[in-house]
Amino acid sequence: MRLVIFGIGYIVITCLCLFIIICAIAAITGLVNVMPYFDNGIAIAVILIVIIALALFVAVSIANMIKPWVTFRRRNKIDLVEVTRNECPKLFDVLESLSRETKVRMPRHVYLDVSTNACVVFRSAFGFVFFQRMDSLLIGLGAFKCMKVGEVKAMLAHEFGHNGMKSLAAIEIAEGKILKLMNSDDCIDRIIARWRRVSSMPLRLLCVVACLLRAWANRCICLFYPFIMRGLSRVSCAREFEADAIACHCVGSKMCISSVCKVQHFACCYENHLLMTLLNNMLNDGNVPEDYFSAYDMIVSEMRKKGWCTIEVTDTLTEAFHPFFKAESRIKVNVEDPWRTHPDLQERIELASSLSISRDAEEQESAWNLIPDEITKKVSDRLFEKIAVESGRKLEVISTAELKGRVEKMFAEQVFSGKISEFFDRYFEKFELEKAFETSILENPFTAEYRSEIAKLNTARADMVVLNNFRDGMIKSPTLSYDGVEYRRKDVPIDIHQKYLDGLIASVREKDSAMCSYLCHIGSEVDCSRARDLYETLARLEEICGNMDGRLKDHDEYINKCFASGKTIKGQRYKELCLRIVAVEKALQQGIIAVKESIPDVIEQNELGERLINYTTDQHNFGFEYGPRSFAELQNYRKMFAEMCRKYHRHCRLCLAQIADAYR
Repeated sequence: MRLVIFGIGYIVITCLCLFIIICAIAAITGLVNVMPYFDNGIAIAVILIVIIALALFVAVSIANMIKPWVTFRRRNKIDLVEVTRNECPKLFDVLESLSRETKVRMPRHVYLDVSTNACVVFRSAFGFVFFQRMDSLLIGLGAFKCMKVGEVKAMLAHEFGHNGMKSLAAIEIAEGKILKLMNSDDCIDRIIARWRRVSSMPLRLLCVVACLLRAWANRCICLFYPFIMRGLSRVSCAREFEADAIACHCVGSKMCISSVCKVQHFACCYENHLLMTLLNNMLNDGNVPEDYFSAYDMIVSEMRKKGWCTIEVTDTLTEAFHPFFKAESRIKVNVEDPWRTHPDLQERIELASSLSISRDAEEQESAWNLIPDEITKKVSDRLFEKIAVESGRKLEVISTAELKGRVEKMFAEQVFSGKISEFFDRYFEKFELEKAFETSILENPFTAEYRSEIAKLNTARADMVVLNNFRDGMIKSPTLSYDGVEYRRKDVPIDIHQKYLDGLIASVREKDSAMCSYLCHIGSEVDCSRARDLYETLARLEEICGNMDGRLKDHDEYINKCFASGKTIKGQRYKELCLRIVAVEKALQQGIIAVKESIPDVIEQNELGERLINYTTDQHNFGFEYGPRSFAELQNYRKMFAEMCRKYHRHCRLCLAQIADAYR
């Protein structure tokens, strides 16, 4: 209904604008023809200027409304590989069987890339709002290694289900056009940009007027955006449920649930995070692996050696694989997001379970067999070609042996053992270090209860962020559910949750202290001494960084407030801003010096480390005059120093984890 209202208003306003332009052209023509018969030419000229201004105003408005439907740029497909039946016969067998089952025509183009999901692309021209057809199907191969053919079929059936819904294309196209109305870079924008560079002053003044009118038109669309998008979001969620139902009818509820869970996992899994870390490190050195998917296989192999649980092809999931979704870390806060376009994973699982559709023949073969090796290599090569084009430099391909060495080095230096990662891959709660050193605990502290308390604490902290955002109005929802009870904005249960959070912090702090005592008294004297040194180093580093952050907090709030206002900063306020920026610089320099003197290993022995040390010897921002370039440099050095501290903190925790793994 909201989309219909917007569509009717859209058409009415466009027609009205066209009518006004026609009237303006007629008026201008008439006035020009009768001007010789009037003595007062100035009056006629003024009338002409007013009419031309009105016509320009309306023309810019209508141009902004029509321009999203006219595009002269094709989508850049440099990262995609188009495949045909001759190249991927098994994949097209699956697609054609789904086309018959869903009674939906085959897509005109099928593309492959390294992403972990699939999506359907519709033609976005005006006529395709009423006569939709699936133009392209994009299939990501990122999850194929660990999915069955039946699970991939469920993922693709979901996309075919979207194409079978005549309203979905209109929703997708409308959403894209509304966004393009508000924020775009099209032919009209480029014409105006060139117009502003003309030498004629009158034409440049007209350009300024056109820009103001264009900004006005965009502002009007922005006012409509929340009204339209809330309705589109609800419809989109409903259509996702319908597409899941179609997938269940094609492959069965069991296979559909497993497919949804695996796609959800691979969208943000630790394997992909490590792979991206590896590739980024290699790109910094100007290298790429021979094959993207081989690098992924090496990452998974090393993870299994480290004791990490990874998904196998034979696994059929019935719930989310990520531990964050387990019952022991259940989220207490539930708030409806009016902008979400997809249902929650649990809602999709419940829908598929409620349908209880079973299929006799479940295809258990690995989905990786659907794609020939030469095609996967082509997809990998296309990705690295895109990276080379975007980076503007030639990348050197390294051998499989060198890649394996890089992977092993990364795991040795950065990755915790999967069996104890929850205990060490975080910042410890602050406890009395001397007391922990004096207390002798020989009982193994790495229990399921300890792991559960950490998971609950992480979830409780995330819930507190949601509660604060809801109270501050950053979440646009009238009510919030906490432990099954509805609350309004004025009575958010922050105090209740804070007590719960404080109890968890105290519990985890006690267990962190017990773990410290255990590591400092178990095993050889060398390991115990090393554990004490590591805990003392962590304490000193946290103290220095904590003191520096405490000194910077007030200054940062003031500086951010000044810059966020968007107003010209002058007078006494400008002097205060300069003094605070100088204070931030001094606090940073003192923090760097304190770390260098107390824990010299934090500062890396490379070019970045030398630059950081050299930064402490000069003053770059002065009392009543600071330069934006110097301030940006200050922010960059802050990020650099924070990253070095974070990396060294993680290194210390990794060393503690290695000691713990030996005596756990």
